[in-house]
Amino acid sequence: MVGYSLNDLFPAHGGAIWGAITPIGLIAGFAALRGAGREVRWGYGALAVTLVAFLAAALFVLWPISPRQVAALIPLVVAAGYVIAGIWQGPRYVTTGIAVAALTLAGFVLLKQHFFLWMAGVGGASLILAGIWLRRV
Repeated sequence: MVGYSLNDLFPAHGGAIWGAITPIGLIAGFAALRGAGREVRWGYGALAVTLVAFLAAALFVLWPISPRQVAALIPLVVAAGYVIAGIWQGPRYVTTGIAVAALTLAGFVLLKQHFFLWMAGVGGASLILAGIWLRRV
């Protein structure tokens, strides 16, 4: 939420904003797993490295790419991850992935001027709410 909001307010500094926010988010994710077992922490780390490597490779191949396209690509990858997880974990994950993908695409097409603010809600708030919803399973 913070990254997308700041990116909307200061578009010329998007690279610096995401360069600072991304490591903070990854560290916060590790901190949230403090009580989890070693296998869960290792899995989170492996997943984080895999996603960062995949997205870096995808951006390299797709370059030049606009900041709006990057802002849409990453949540679409996350949405696909939710749908894939839902194949084994259940329909709540599939529903979450489809909702995030549909909201991302709708904002990309309809909200060109303030897409980053839209994504603050979709990429931030909706995923937080989905996480709370998924934990209740």
